Amino acid sequence: MGGQGRLSAIAPDGRVQWTAQTGPTLKSSPALGRDGTVYVPSMNGKLYAIVPPVDQETESAGAPPVDLANEMGTIRWTFRFAEFPGKGKPVTSHSPPAGADGIGSGASPTIGPDGTIYIGANNSNFYAIGPDGHLEWLFEAQREIAGIWTTAALSADNSTLYFGANKGGIYALNRIDGSLRWQYPIVGSVYSSPALDATDTLYTASTVGHVFALEGATGRLIFDYDARAPIWTVPAIRPDGSLVIADRLGRVMLLGEG
Repeated sequence: MGGQGRLSAIAPDGRVQWTAQTGPTLKSSPALGRDGTVYVPSMNGKLYAIVPPVDQETESAGAPPVDLANEMGTIRWTFRFAEFPGKGKPVTSHSPPAGADGIGSGASPTIGPDGTIYIGANNSNFYAIGPDGHLEWLFEAQREIAGIWTTAALSADNSTLYFGANKGGIYALNRIDGSLRWQYPIVGSVYSSPALDATDTLYTASTVGHVFALEGATGRLIFDYDARAPIWTVPAIRPDGSLVIADRLGRVMLLGEG
């Protein structure tokens, strides 16, 4: 996918299996539903639900590979963020960063156990969208230009969604109704999508260079490490519980106990 809005499905051997034309400028990774539907937002203000070509789904086992490079995925539905702006006053700007006009999304969707799609948008709203494309609920984070660019993490018991925003810090929402469970305010913006470990500890970072560990259930601060440079990357959790994270200066850091 890229600046022309074309989504491509690539086989392990590098073949293009199929493509789909969405809105211009895709900035996030697509998400895959259990039924094979692909979800991806565009900077044109829409979330797309795309169904792969039927031939790809029904290709028999052991049959010769079918070149579907010219096959197109079907757009099942689109969801327009602008149709559900919330009650807060919009914050818009036509200067960089991209998406500052508040109509699109650069966040990747998170899929719940029932197929609900959860995604934040540049208008600072966080949306729960049903598998059929209808709005289930929305949560309004504090308003800021290019509002939410992080991909939400879902707790192990599927009850809580965690995301960071350009204003207001880290938010924890009830997955069922979108109500706020807790909020951890920080200085600066959060572009680093949160990562959740097996102990229900949430890790994320900020544009002013701090790495945070928070208790998932309460939002209590466990530690705050000052890396002294902006961090946009998602923390990677190693099997021993240590973290690998990179900053905007090109450094890769390993954080462990002590």
